[in-house]
Amino acid sequence: MKYVLLFLIRLYWQVVPEKKRNRCLYKTSCSRYVYDVTLKQDIVDGVKALMVRVRTCNRHHEVVYLKEENVFVIRLKDGTMLQHAEISERIVSEYMVNVKLVNLS
Repeated sequence: MKYVLLFLIRLYWQVVPEKKRNRCLYKTSCSRYVYDVTLKQDIVDGVKALMVRVRTCNRHHEVVYLKEENVFVIRLKDGTMLQHAEISERIVSEYMVNVKLVNLS
């Protein structure tokens, strides 16, 4: 079963162009994370990782800029806090532009 999940993720990577995929909040994309967990551990851990990512990586989050530390954190719907090092560079870049625009105003 482990190899079925790995195959399905690889198929997803080949069939769905990167630009058409949902944009992940995490630095390591959800599909890459689940693939790595499944590959290194087993199908049970891979499915658990998938469920966590499905539950947390969605539009119900809040990006918080910590001015004193000059970093972003993300508060997920379930209350989990993503630290700056875990956040996708795309998210950081988009919000950094907004912070600079606000500071210029």
